[in-house]
Amino acid sequence: MAQTRLRLLKQQHWSRIKRLTLALLLVWITVTFVAIYFSRSLEFVFLGWPFNYWMVAQGSLIVYFLITVIYAWQARRLDKRFGLEEVDR
Repeated sequence: MAQTRLRLLKQQHWSRIKRLTLALLLVWITVTFVAIYFSRSLEFVFLGWPFNYWMVAQGSLIVYFLITVIYAWQARRLDKRFGLEEVDR
């Protein structure tokens, strides 16, 4: 009985982790391909630089960092929720 419950919890946990990964992967794809492609038409100065340059060179890096932070935060939260967190030694 306990093995079945643990297996069910692990399946639910893995399902949520996959959904989180897919959602963040879609954000990554959007920032990498769609936003950069359309940034050509954004021709105005932002903080002394052309906005399209800023968006590609700096803005995308900020989004990538946020994706990493959000994944770590949400994965840890899901681990705790399902009782699957790693034990510190």
